[in-house]
Formats: sequence, C-alpha cells, structure tokens
Amino acid sequence: MMSYKLTRAVGQLATGIALWSVAVLMMLPLIWMISASFKYNMEVFKFPIEWIPRHPTLDNYRTLFTGNYNFSRYYANTLYVTFMTVVGTIVVGGMSAYAYAKINFVGRDFIFMFKLAAVAIPFQVVMIPNFIIYKNLGLLDTLTSQWLGAFLGPTMAVFLLRQYFKTLQDEIIDSAKIDGAGHMRTLWTIAMPIARPVLFTVVILYFVAAWNQYESALLFLRSKDNYVVSIAIKIFSTEYANNDSAIMAASVISVIPMLIVLAWGQRHMIEGLSVGAVKG
Repeated sequence: MMSYKLTRAVGQLATGIALWSVAVLMMLPLIWMISASFKYNMEVFKFPIEWIPRHPTLDNYRTLFTGNYNFSRYYANTLYVTFMTVVGTIVVGGMSAYAYAKINFVGRDFIFMFKLAAVAIPFQVVMIPNFIIYKNLGLLDTLTSQWLGAFLGPTMAVFLLRQYFKTLQDEIIDSAKIDGAGHMRTLWTIAMPIARPVLFTVVILYFVAAWNQYESALLFLRSKDNYVVSIAIKIFSTEYANNDSAIMAASVISVIPMLIVLAWGQRHMIEGLSVGAVKG
C-alpha cells in the first residue's frame, strides 16, 4: 500500500513538472515580447537575451498613443465591436438555440443541420457577396459591418447552447408554462441562468474572435478613424518595420484584453465545453 501511494505521488509530481515545463516554454515568446516592448530598438535582439531590460523605457508605448496612430481610438473601436458581437451572440444565439432544442416545429432538425453545415463554408467564399450587400446597404467603412453578422446567426453559439438546452428536463419547461411563463420568459429567467457554464464559453470564444477579427476589417474598413486594433497593428508594423520594440509594444496591448478574459473564464470555458458535450 505504501509503495502504491509513493509510486502514485511520484507519478503526479512528474506529471506536474512536465506540464509546468511545457507551460513555461509556451509562455516564453509572450514574456520575450513583453520584455522587448520596454527596450530600446537596438537591444531587442541582443544575445544572450536580457529578460529584464537593463534600461527600461516607455517610449514605445508613447509612440502608440501620441504618434500618427491613435491606438486609444482603435482600442475604443475594437471594444465597441467586441461588445456588440457578444450582445448579438447572446441574444440571437440564445433564442435560436432554445427554439431548436425545446420548440417543436416542422423541419426543425433539418433546418438546424442545414444551418450547422454553414460552419464548413470559409469566409473567403462569402466575402464578395457580403461586400456587395454591405455596399448596397451603405455599411462599408462603418463599424456596424464588423458586428452585424453576430445578429444574423452565430452558428457555433447556437450549436453549443442547443446542446446544453437539450439536456434540460422538459419538466422544468412545463412547470414554467404552468406558472404562465411564455417561451421568452422561460428562456431568459430559467434556461439561460442554468446554462451559465456554456454561456461563459460562448462569450469567451466570440470575444476572442471579435477582438482578433482581421479579414473582415481589412475588407470593409477604409478610414483610419474606423480601424480596429488588428488592422491598425498590421499597418503600423509595416510603416514602423525598423522599430521592432514599438511593434512589440503594439502586440502587447493587443493581447492584454484576451489574456484577462481567458484567465478570468478558463475554468468556466472548460466546464462549458464538457457539459455541452454530454448530450447531442
């Protein structure tokens, strides 16, 4: 018995060391990027690497917010687009998922499978039709073009939420009906609060996707005042190609919100993906 416990403890310790080693290795590029953002340009590629800058400076960050590129404006634009995307995803995704899971109507399963098949269609296939539609609607070079799609059917959100709603017992829905609640009230007061683990997962996934959105921004946005962070960093890195430390600073400020969201919601995300996979 003692030998078994010792062997198990050694195994767990070895597994922990291995996982922490891999985690540290994966974090090294991020740590180097943060370190380089506080260095002068000539010190960025100095070898051996100085993980803690010997002469730290904030000049690179000043370049971002006081130069030709107003990154505070781009941050605000990106936060607005991300917020609207998440709102559209929760509202439309929640209502659609509830309908596909708990409301019987003709062709429900066929329509859902048809909608799910749309995930296989890459953005490159539909970007020209989207461009023509947005142009005719007067939405080119507007931030609306970046979040409108979330209100037209967030397929992955519908899929994840539907999988969870199908695990809800029908007795809960029937009890709400007996108390006089309609489908909308049942959804927002009963189903959605219960589905918080999956809802956190959906929010995180769509937050990260909206924050990193690049192809859509490149296609639809024209004026500098409407840039989002992803497109601004690309153009900034082209014009400041010789200033590697400033490019690193721009990269750092672009990943900070995602790191915060992922650190805050990783437990909920893992739980949500696990729960959503219980029943098809």
